[in-house]
Formats: sequence, C-alpha cells, structure tokens
Amino acid sequence: KFEVVFIASCHSEFAGHVFHNAGARHVICIRGSEKISDEATLKFAQIFYEMLFVKQYSPCKAFEITKEQIKRVNFESEANKFLLVYSEYENGKKHECKPLINFTYGKFTNLTKEPELSVIPAAMKDLKGRQREMYDIILLLKDFRLLILQGIS
Repeated sequence: KFEVVFIASCHSEFAGHVFHNAGARHVICIRGSEKISDEATLKFAQIFYEMLFVKQYSPCKAFEITKEQIKRVNFESEANKFLLVYSEYENGKKHECKPLINFTYGKFTNLTKEPELSVIPAAMKDLKGRQREMYDIILLLKDFRLLILQGIS
C-alpha cells in the first residue's frame, strides 16, 4: 500500500478518492471545483516533501504545516485548494498518522513524455474523461511506492 500520493493537478479530488479507494492511506489533491497555479503546486510540493522526508513529520502534520507556510509565501488564496484525503477510521480504529520512519529509497523513474505537438490544440468539447490514464496509474501503484503526478493547468 502507498502511504502518500500527491496529485498535482487541477480538479483532482475525484482522482484522489480513486487512489484512496485503491489503497493509498493519504492522498493530497486539489478540490474538485478548483484550479491551482503551477507555482503554488511546486512550492507546496517543495515544502511538503521537506516536512515529510527531511523533518520526518507525519503526512497529516506535514500537510497542515505546508498549508500554513504556503499562506505566508504569497499563495494564501491557493492554500485551501489543497485537500488531504484519508480515512477517519482504519480497521475499526481511529486514524493514527505516523511519520514514514521505515521509508527506503528506491530507484527514480521519470515517466515524463515529451509533448508531441508544438502548438496548443483547441479546447476539446467532447472530453469523456481520463479512464485509460487512471487505469495505467493504478497499475503503477502495484510496483512503485511513490508516484508524482503533475498536470497542465
């Protein structure tokens, strides 16, 4: 199971719940009704990962501290767009958020694809969803402990 999934994409709340239902304990996403700036997302990720891996705070505490720090660095309006999805109760017990003390470093795999187009295409009117991409991502969850998803806003 994944301890933390961070979906750095506008309107990603639905995807966050999909990851949580697939077994991720903590999922950070963007509220379904919200767009988020790339700058705010990058700053959030930088602070969050420092709190999580360097300061060794629990995912819940790292999330709350990061939201507070984001407010202080000129992203106050963006801070409340971030959402932490987790279960209040796990196996009949109240959720206990602990630091990732047994975290081992793995091999970094960059799955970024170079854009095929050199111009921005017109907006799609008949977008049906991203079921195939979600399926591929869920399959990756079986093999990797950490996935970073970044979307275009």
